[in-house]
Amino acid sequence: MKKILCIAIISTLMLGFASCKKNNPSNTGSNPFVTTPIVDAPPVATLPVGSVPKSFTQKALIEEFTGEWCGACPGGAALMESIMTANPDKVYGTAIHYAQGGTDPYGLPFFNAIQNYFIAGSGITSVGFPNGIISRNLSISAGYENSVLNGAGDWQTLTNTVLAKTAKCGLALVTKETGDKLSVDVYVGYNAPVVAAKGNLKITVYLIENDLPSIDQAGGGAGYLHQHVLRHVITGNLGDDIDLSSGEKYTKVSFKNVDIAGKYKNKNNLQVIAFVNQDATAAKDLDILNVQESGINETKKWD
Repeated sequence: MKKILCIAIISTLMLGFASCKKNNPSNTGSNPFVTTPIVDAPPVATLPVGSVPKSFTQKALIEEFTGEWCGACPGGAALMESIMTANPDKVYGTAIHYAQGGTDPYGLPFFNAIQNYFIAGSGITSVGFPNGIISRNLSISAGYENSVLNGAGDWQTLTNTVLAKTAKCGLALVTKETGDKLSVDVYVGYNAPVVAAKGNLKITVYLIENDLPSIDQAGGGAGYLHQHVLRHVITGNLGDDIDLSSGEKYTKVSFKNVDIAGKYKNKNNLQVIAFVNQDATAAKDLDILNVQESGINETKKWD
C-alpha cells in the first residue's frame, strides 16, 4: 500500500506552507476517452483565426500536482493563481489531482502514468505535493534533478525563464459546443520548420473545469473551490504526433464530437488548454514549446 507522508518544509525562497509526499507508484493508468484527431491545412487566407503572424508570444503552462488529502496544496493553488494573475494571458495553469486511495473526487485514473513520465530516468522515488511542472522544463529544485518537477519556491523563477524564450511556434483555437458535443480546432503556426531537439513533437489538448466544490480539502476551509482542474485529456494522455514542417506555415488539428454530457459540474466553467510539447523517453528532455487557452464557444486568435 502506498504511504503518504506529510512533512513541514520551510522555504528560504518564498513559502512557508507544508509539503506532502507520496511514494512513486508504478502502475501506468489509462485514459478512458479516445478522440481521433483530423489533420489538415486549408489555405491561409481562409483561416478563421487570421493569417499566421511573423512572431508569436511565448507563453508558459504550470501543471500543478495536488490532492484534497494534501493540507499544503491550497497554498500551491494560491501561488499558481498569483503567477497567472501577474502574467495575464501569458501563463496558464492546471491542477492535476491525485486521488490517493479514492479520497479526491477529481483524481485522474491516469495520474500515475503522467507522474512517471515527468520523472522518467531521474531515479526519483518520492514526490512532494504540491509540485509544479513549468512548461516541462528541466527542474531547478534540489532533490528533483533530471526531472521536470519543482518545489513551490522555484515556480516563479522557472516561469520567468520560460517567458524570456523566443517562441518557435504559436497556437490559435476555435471551440464550439453543439448540444452535448464539443469540437476543438487547434491551429499551430510557425515561420520556419520546427523539429524536436529530442524525441518527437506532440500536440496535447486538456479540458479543464473551474469552480469545483471541495468535498473535504485539507487546509481549504469551508466553501473551498478548486480552479483549473484537469478533467479530461482530449488527445492521448501524453499527446498526439504533429508535423510542423509544412510549407503552409501552420498545421490544423481538429477534434470532433467530444462528449461532455453529464461529465462535468458546469459546462460553462470549462476551458481548453492546447500545447505543443516535446516527447522523450527521459524526463530531462521534455519541453513545452508554446501553449494557448480558450473558453468554450470562443475563437482565440494568434498572439
